[in-house]
Amino acid sequence: MKKLIFIFILLISSSLIFAQEMYHTNAIYVKYTDSKEAKLQSSSSQYTITPAFDLRRYNLGKRSRTADSLLYELGKVQKLTFNEQIDPVKMAKLFANRPNVEYAEPIPKSYIIANETNDPDLNQLYHLYLIKAFDAWNLMTGDTVLIGIVDTGIDFDHEDLKNQVWYNPGEQGKDEFGNDKSTNGIDDDSNGFVDDWRGWDFGSESGFDNDPSYGGDHGVHVSGIAAAQVNNSVGVAGVSPLAKILPVKIGPDFGLDNSVYNEFDGLLYAAMMGADVINCSWGSTGFSQSNALVVKAVTELGTLIVSAAGNNNRNQTFYPASYDGVLSVASSADDDVRSGFSNYNTRVDISAPGTFIYSTVPNNKYDYKSGTSMASPVAAGAAAVLRSQFPDYTAQQIKSLIIVNTDNIDELNPGFEGLVGSGRLNLYKAITKENNIAINLKEEIVTSDNPFGIINAGSKLKLDLVFENVLDDIENLQLLIGNDKYVKVNVDNTVFNFQNIPSGELFSIKDNIEITIPEETPENYSFNIQITAFHNGERLQDFYVSFIANPSYLNLQNDEIAMTVTSAGNHGYNDFSENVQGIGFQFKDATDLMFEGGFMMTQKEKVYVADGIRNRSSVKDKDLFSLEKINRKDFGSYSVINSRFTDKVEGGIGNFDSLALGIEVKSETYLFKEDGLRNSILLRYILHNQNSFDMDSIYAGLFYDWDISEGGQNDVIVMDSVDRTGYAMIVDDNDTPVIGVHLHSEMPFNGYAIDNAAFQEEMGIYDGFSEAEKQMTMTSGIPRLSSRPNKDGSMVISAGPLFIPAGKKTEVLFSINASNYEADIRENVRKLDEKLKSFELQSKVEINRTISIEKLYPSPVAINKTVEAYISSQTLTEVEMKIYDCRGRVIVDLGTKRLIIGYNPIEFSTAGLSQGAYYFGVVKDGELFSYPFTVINE
Repeated sequence: MKKLIFIFILLISSSLIFAQEMYHTNAIYVKYTDSKEAKLQSSSSQYTITPAFDLRRYNLGKRSRTADSLLYELGKVQKLTFNEQIDPVKMAKLFANRPNVEYAEPIPKSYIIANETNDPDLNQLYHLYLIKAFDAWNLMTGDTVLIGIVDTGIDFDHEDLKNQVWYNPGEQGKDEFGNDKSTNGIDDDSNGFVDDWRGWDFGSESGFDNDPSYGGDHGVHVSGIAAAQVNNSVGVAGVSPLAKILPVKIGPDFGLDNSVYNEFDGLLYAAMMGADVINCSWGSTGFSQSNALVVKAVTELGTLIVSAAGNNNRNQTFYPASYDGVLSVASSADDDVRSGFSNYNTRVDISAPGTFIYSTVPNNKYDYKSGTSMASPVAAGAAAVLRSQFPDYTAQQIKSLIIVNTDNIDELNPGFEGLVGSGRLNLYKAITKENNIAINLKEEIVTSDNPFGIINAGSKLKLDLVFENVLDDIENLQLLIGNDKYVKVNVDNTVFNFQNIPSGELFSIKDNIEITIPEETPENYSFNIQITAFHNGERLQDFYVSFIANPSYLNLQNDEIAMTVTSAGNHGYNDFSENVQGIGFQFKDATDLMFEGGFMMTQKEKVYVADGIRNRSSVKDKDLFSLEKINRKDFGSYSVINSRFTDKVEGGIGNFDSLALGIEVKSETYLFKEDGLRNSILLRYILHNQNSFDMDSIYAGLFYDWDISEGGQNDVIVMDSVDRTGYAMIVDDNDTPVIGVHLHSEMPFNGYAIDNAAFQEEMGIYDGFSEAEKQMTMTSGIPRLSSRPNKDGSMVISAGPLFIPAGKKTEVLFSINASNYEADIRENVRKLDEKLKSFELQSKVEINRTISIEKLYPSPVAINKTVEAYISSQTLTEVEMKIYDCRGRVIVDLGTKRLIIGYNPIEFSTAGLSQGAYYFGVVKDGELFSYPFTVINE
């Protein structure tokens, strides 16, 4: 339950590795529906609220209406900085549900990108020769341009940089009192930054200041690549001889790590100061709507952002490189082969040399570094040359000019075609406008024929495209709708011709492209449909339209209740903790009632639980593997989702191979359409022991983290051993949703009510959910009957211990029931039990039913009383009879009995038993048949 507003803070422990690496763990962005609402927000005792981007201090001068609109939108974004560390994903979900909030999101944590070597074997300035920089310089006729190096700072005294720094004219000279404007403590140019005479420091541990001197050598090296002084008889030469450097420091003062701070404030500052180009040799894999809005605003202000594609050697998007409008740069070596560290993806625009680049480092020294951090300033320097040469070109036009004038390197990079951009940077081609025809894909709209918008195998899609002619007028243009590289789709209408498109005009393809997804599409497959533009028969550009198809989750829903089911046993969502793949759990008008849920199984002697629930690091466990495509069948009175999964696949499951249970699970999830059953979801699990040996002490269960009340602060979890149901409800509120999870199978019932926010006093899960904790909650009977308000509750419900002979199956039936009243839940369960007596479940399970316990009464029963039970047997046989506690331990051995065919009355005494829940068990040939009962004080 994630919406914890003012009651308490979502704490985060050092074990939350994923969140700490991906996001800042003390702050989130919140965008309000209007700027007035944003200004009305006030800080609380738990957090401080400030504008995420304090635009009041920026003097942005004259700008377009579009830029004004974007800056207005940025003014709605607030930054909430918390006093304690938080789980940023959960906290953002909390605030996203508040009134007048457009969205809330965690703030991605960006890092400097660099690889280094001290053993070079390359020409010192090979990159300048490779991109034909010297040839391009001979054609330069432009004026000085400004390049913002948003990085770890600069060495103002370096021999190759000291003459390249841009000095703010508004903070130079003397003020009216004769004081030096650079040190007079006055904002002389009224731009919102006092004494920013040579840039600004957004990364200092002591707060913002006007000294962007280097904290680490990364920014010094990047600065030299882009704009080191040319023809000064010392050191190296930057790619852009006419560029001046605006240093914007976002790294710490002492360079102890690769973290950066307030980096998007740095982008706004550089744009405000008039930077023609900004280089970003840093980034993150995390997407942010607010940061994307900053990038859009900076671009509209006339600045081209050039950014590194990342050094993870993965096909992954990286930000800000992958935001729209940014020139994304991958790294290549001196032979035009992709650098082994460089990321690659369809969002990459170009490649540039980034391996063994020789450049400036502090104290008048030089060194080699490798990384997309080095490739990016090579491209940024080239962009600065072109902005000088073509001052009337927009940022998008400069970006396109670079893209359509590269040297194609696909043949040198087999397997990476279309993933390393249009080619390797060629500055000479660009400055001579060898090609001055370019278009830009402005918008793509993919529409599925699925009523829920899901793209499944076999789905038919409609693809609409909007393009813009970016450079010169186009006489003849042909667009070819291609295919995905690996999984081929069927495309109707693949060729489209256009004539006489003026520069700057939009043109589109609408209602003419239909795509059919093949039936053999893998689960969660990411399609990249290639679109190629030809001009007068010559290949011009490639674009890619991306979408996810054949998701490993499906929705069950009627007009009362709805839930997402995944192929590997999870409920609600497929992608904890982002929670965008799915609809959660919904009841009537109440949405997003479930934050996380799913199936779990364990064997008591193993400290291992097979599940897809969060682990001790609060990251989703991936112990369960889908064995077949999830599917849904719709019948007249019900629908069912089928899936099949296991915790052991060929070759084991890595480090847990020896622990894997080797149980295959067939999952059937039923939703009924008839009155009286519409508020219930039946969960059937058929457990198949795939091993060659019998298995005992098996437990199968469910975990749910519910969100019933706003913030969960008024939620409580209650376990009812008599009803064999776990309830989630709001304290003292009789007209809000109540959720009941019931065990239908006549098996020992286990339940645990969890206080999520408990830390020291007892088990909680905000600091993660360990294997030992999971197993304890599944196998300990009912040790905790209720959670506490204000602690954000979760529940575990399980059946066990179970005995499954080698190669045999057993089934466990649960249901999830929703109503506004607890009594209605009990009635729902009763009706479902009645339904199960006549309803034929989808698949048959041959389970030994020769013995069954038909009746046991009274229950509850007082201490020192007699209990009567009736055992039905289809054969003459001898059985053992025992009383078990909720932990599966034998409390009383009642001895053996010879059963006759038919009903066998049994009596036993509760003498010696204490108050609590028990099970009367009958054991035949190692298989346990049980019936629950409760002992109470009279």
